[in-house]
Amino acid sequence: MWQSTIIKVVCWFIVTFVAGGVTGILLSGGDLDTGVHDSYYVVAHFHYVLSLAASFGILAALFHFYRSWVGVMLSEFVCGFCMVGMVGGTNGSF
Repeated sequence: MWQSTIIKVVCWFIVTFVAGGVTGILLSGGDLDTGVHDSYYVVAHFHYVLSLAASFGILAALFHFYRSWVGVMLSEFVCGFCMVGMVGGTNGSF
């Protein structure tokens, strides 16, 4: 049952990485790049690709390997609460 939360976190990793990639494709065009240079759009792009996608990957690994590291299984509620808080906080920021 706890694997469903891991799958959700991995899916959010893919979503944030693709969202950051799509903004990178838009930034590769010269016209838009000069217009949004040094703006929150560029900052959000880097944070989505580098920080948020990596954080979701680390969170999924933590949920998966916690049982073998500590010997106690995390509850589904705690994992879901962490995931919802992280998804809401990161998408609310950018």
